[in-house]
Amino acid sequence: MAFFSSLHDSLKIVFFVVILSMFIGIIIPEDYKKYINVYIGICILIILLNPFLELNKNLKIDFFKQIYMVENDIAKNSSNNVDMYRKMVIEEYKSKLINQIKENIKNNIGLDIQIEDVVINENIDSKDFGKIIKIIIQGKHNEEICRFLNEKYMVEKSMVIFKEVSSIEKRYFRKDDEHNIKK
Repeated sequence: MAFFSSLHDSLKIVFFVVILSMFIGIIIPEDYKKYINVYIGICILIILLNPFLELNKNLKIDFFKQIYMVENDIAKNSSNNVDMYRKMVIEEYKSKLINQIKENIKNNIGLDIQIEDVVINENIDSKDFGKIIKIIIQGKHNEEICRFLNEKYMVEKSMVIFKEVSSIEKRYFRKDDEHNIKK
């Protein structure tokens, strides 16, 4: 009778785990869902097999050793994926920041600029994440752009670097002006 009582308790727990997993599925980002699903699947498997494993103690010990090894593998892989995810978030943030700066300068100052690079605080856990450390803009120095970046993005003038592009570089490397390229 203890076997059926344990099985009944296990089914109750599985029911709550399924409800919890549906709730987690709504909240968790898409990138992590596969890892969460694997972990929840392992938990449900353990819960369902537990009444059967109670009948044979040696089988139970071997089973939990295998589960422990699988969980360690998952933990190792997920830390690598977290690093990759953070890098993707930072690159996406920088890309959107560059586009936003270009658009704001065009709308407020009326200049089309080319931003070569933006260096930001990449520590996601920091309160200063995303703060611009340095911005490199192609073209001649422009005080109006420096003033705008300071007012809008709190970028000091010393953090704005203008890189002048020579006329030869302009002629040979402009993507939108192909007829200037000499063959």
